[in-house]
Amino acid sequence: MKKIIWLFAIMIGAFSVSIHGQTITQRNLTVSGIVTDENNEPLVGVGIYLKKWPGEGVASDIDGRFEIRTAPDEIIVFKMIGMKPVEKAFSKSEKDVKIILKEDTEELEEVVVTGLSSQK
Repeated sequence: MKKIIWLFAIMIGAFSVSIHGQTITQRNLTVSGIVTDENNEPLVGVGIYLKKWPGEGVASDIDGRFEIRTAPDEIIVFKMIGMKPVEKAFSKSEKDVKIILKEDTEELEEVVVTGLSSQK
């Protein structure tokens, strides 16, 4: 019984590595450039990720520069708090791409603050 469990565990591990390897090898494009605001100021810490794989991404550096690997025509999302997100797909490797994020001027209508205190 233990042999069957070990064999099953090894097969699942090998299968998952195989699938992950196929996904990584399909990302044969490199997209790099700069993210700025409407005033041409570089934006630091912009989240840049693949729409299908939101857990795998990069952030723009102190100069607003980024580099990410992707597959052809896969959607890349550029997102930052206070700015409208931008989604863009690339069919070939590109350098010096300029992404401009616009300010999100939508205001909150209501804010609810809940407090909790305890007395000893």
